[in-house]
Amino acid sequence: MTASLLSSSLAGAINVILTNPLWVASLRIMESKVPSSSADNGCNTEGQHADTNLWRVTKRIAKSEGVLQLWNGMFVSLLLVSNPAIQHFLYGQLRTWLLDMRNANSSGHGRGLHPSVMTLTPLEAFFFGALAKTGATVVTYPLQ
Repeated sequence: MTASLLSSSLAGAINVILTNPLWVASLRIMESKVPSSSADNGCNTEGQHADTNLWRVTKRIAKSEGVLQLWNGMFVSLLLVSNPAIQHFLYGQLRTWLLDMRNANSSGHGRGLHPSVMTLTPLEAFFFGALAKTGATVVTYPLQ
């Protein structure tokens, strides 16, 4: 149970650390674009062409503002990793609870477990997923 929560949190944190520079550069690209109603020539407000190449923008940010600027805002993203980690944890707990109940009920029949006892129906999986997402959202709502 703790291993599942820890592994999903670690996976989310690694994802944030690796992708945050791409998000920062992508945001800069979107901010540099001019709305089509004010200018249709692809230039920003200073008359310079906006660079839309993700890798060039990433290099420019690192060179002009420092490499650490690529991880600007990462702390907040790391806090929000808790939502899917909690969701994954809750879903696993609900799934285990139901399958253990089924296993206990079918073990009295004296024969091997039927495959339907060891899996969730699509409706059960949907319901547990929705319940887990609701629980995670309620717990992490102040962070959002």
